[in-house]
Amino acid sequence: MTDILYARSEVWAALLREIWRRMRKRIRTGIIWRRRVGGRIADRITLSPPDLHFGDAQVARDIYEGRFAFVGFGVETGGESPFAVAPPSLAWEEELHGFCWLRHLGAASSDLASANARALANDWIELWERRNAEPAWAPGVTAQRVQSWLRHAPLVLAGADHVFYRRFMRALSRQVHFLRREARDMPPGVDRLKVRIVLAIAALALPRLGIARTASRRLAEELDAQILPDGGHVSRNPLLIAELLAELLPLRQCHAEAGVPPSQALVGAIDRMFPALRFFRHSDGAIAHFNGAGPTPTGLVATVLRQDESAGQPLAAATHSGFQRLAAGGTVLIADTGAPPRADQSSLAHAGCLSFEFSSLRQRIVVNCGAPAIADEDLRQLARTTAAHSTAIVGETSSARLRFPPSLSELLRTPLLRGPRKVGVRRLAARDESGFVAEHDGYAAAFNILHRRTILLHETGDVIDGEDRFAAANGRNVNVKRDGVIVRFHLHPSIGAEILPAGLIALTAQNGDRWIFAADPVAGEIADSVYFAATGGPVGTMQIVLDFKASQTPVVTWRFTRVQRGAP
Repeated sequence: MTDILYARSEVWAALLREIWRRMRKRIRTGIIWRRRVGGRIADRITLSPPDLHFGDAQVARDIYEGRFAFVGFGVETGGESPFAVAPPSLAWEEELHGFCWLRHLGAASSDLASANARALANDWIELWERRNAEPAWAPGVTAQRVQSWLRHAPLVLAGADHVFYRRFMRALSRQVHFLRREARDMPPGVDRLKVRIVLAIAALALPRLGIARTASRRLAEELDAQILPDGGHVSRNPLLIAELLAELLPLRQCHAEAGVPPSQALVGAIDRMFPALRFFRHSDGAIAHFNGAGPTPTGLVATVLRQDESAGQPLAAATHSGFQRLAAGGTVLIADTGAPPRADQSSLAHAGCLSFEFSSLRQRIVVNCGAPAIADEDLRQLARTTAAHSTAIVGETSSARLRFPPSLSELLRTPLLRGPRKVGVRRLAARDESGFVAEHDGYAAAFNILHRRTILLHETGDVIDGEDRFAAANGRNVNVKRDGVIVRFHLHPSIGAEILPAGLIALTAQNGDRWIFAADPVAGEIADSVYFAATGGPVGTMQIVLDFKASQTPVVTWRFTRVQRGAP
């Protein structure tokens, strides 16, 4: 009952904060919109931050021919401006207004690409500069657009006449003033941090706007609030570490070009985030799928890590973020051993407590299903469930509440509530193996069950031993009417699986790696699964399933044994 009341208080507190924020925004906008985003106009751009993302010249040709393909949707403009056509989805429209696609025109590196970029920027200015409408003027989208315009200003302004130059600088300045005013009332989260990063870049690139005095200090406050001591982000999404480094590193370079020392908060955050990014990286270079992490932009991650001058080793445990890492003999295992993030930081968080992934010799074996690359809200919510993770689920119920009425979800951005409150973890070490034991109480309120998981990795990397234990939470018996447990091990789509005699399961990787799975006293079965985090959209895969009742089988043990070592 206490957990339920606490969860309800979280919902009400978050709801009231969001209603008050929206009321203040509505009061400030409307008839005073134009005055509100007015201010000094920059006369020049003194520097352009580098873009660490890769561009594709073929995409530039598609854009020139009027084909705009984003987040799984393609639009043929038929000669119209893309900013005037009906968008197929909100996510597509956000990508369009964010102007990230300018990097592809930059990759084409031609006068035609420059003229095309200038024409599209002019279209946006004519159609949207004076409109107070989302998503074009949503703070997160506006920040991305300002960043893209600053990054690719040499492309857009090459060969521009004086009239367009003044229009571009005016529109850019107005957006910076808008972000400066909006940032104060943005809800907590990564978008607010990204806005602060863009404002800090703009302070160096557009010195005439007079925002340098506060931009660095406000960013330092946000970095201290959102980047944990171990380098993780408060949302517990490991992919955000790479995304934020891809924005913080160019900011650091802008400081060097401008001859302005960066704040200690900026330097410290970058230094902490590099080993954190390595912590979540599998042996094939992919980032582990926890709390909203989807497909890994491997090129971006590699580019970011090349700027790590220390090239240090990853941590063994990210205690503040709530994760454990085991590595030996080419095997890497990463596990979620932390409580969910705060409600206001959990809109992407998953109910995957005690889930794990492991890879071997550049091949992922066991994974979580991951977040979908295609913007589909139903798939995203399904990917957040406990069943989509390599852990135990009780009573076919997720260990945290994920769904709310549509009106409430729109206001609160689908936070994760009523999840585990207490997650204990202890590191284990022996002469020839290392591991951890962790326990969570996410099923205590509804089922009176505590889930404890122990995982050990042999020093050769050839054996992973695991144990899942289910005990009564408060001395009484577990709820025998609803104590059905399913322990899942989702397999990467590239892994083949077959049942062998004596209840064994053979797993074969494309590189020749071969593992044998065994469990006791419950035999494993093979079932269908879905891998959401594939680059081209969800694909079918398989999972190993252990199905039993906690009251009859309170302890199950399992083992993965490598019987054939594949190519490195």
